[in-house]
Amino acid sequence: MSAPGDPETMVFVVAAAAAGGVLALQLVLVLSVRRLEKRLGSLDRLQGLEAALQKLAEREAAIDLRRTEHTLLDVRDQLKRLEDRLLSVVESRAREAAERPGTDLEVRGTPASATSLVTDRILARLLALGYERIQIVTSPDDLALLSSTEGSAIVEARRDGALCKGRVRIVRGVVGSVEVQPAYSAFP
Repeated sequence: MSAPGDPETMVFVVAAAAAGGVLALQLVLVLSVRRLEKRLGSLDRLQGLEAALQKLAEREAAIDLRRTEHTLLDVRDQLKRLEDRLLSVVESRAREAAERPGTDLEVRGTPASATSLVTDRILARLLALGYERIQIVTSPDDLALLSSTEGSAIVEARRDGALCKGRVRIVRGVVGSVEVQPAYSAFP
């Protein structure tokens, strides 16, 4: 047996230590590779996502957005024309009823229903003209009077984001002229 200070023993110990170190390094590398494989295994789902994304891209390419936009604009314009036409028919019937008392078209009711009728007509006219967020400033009692007399209702509304103020002329519950201007036009 060799002595502990013998160079052969030292070489053997160093070689054994080096072999142990290499073995430990290989074990660490194998474990790291397995963890990496496990993480990369979850990325296999990306192929499925890629296929789904490709299908969505094909569907989007099939949609002609300009054509859809023009179709929607046409529908909006037709709806405005229809609303204007319906409004004119309702107002003409109201005029006929006002001219011929005692007909079936004449509406007699409470002040609240008269107020509601006048309010609805004002709102419908202003909406047809493109106003939004409409507020009728005139009191409900005055609106009820306008269903049987003539006068003006004070209104505030927004159009293209600008605050507008003005009057709507009412003759026996029928909307006449509309004089609404942007509030900023009052300044020089």
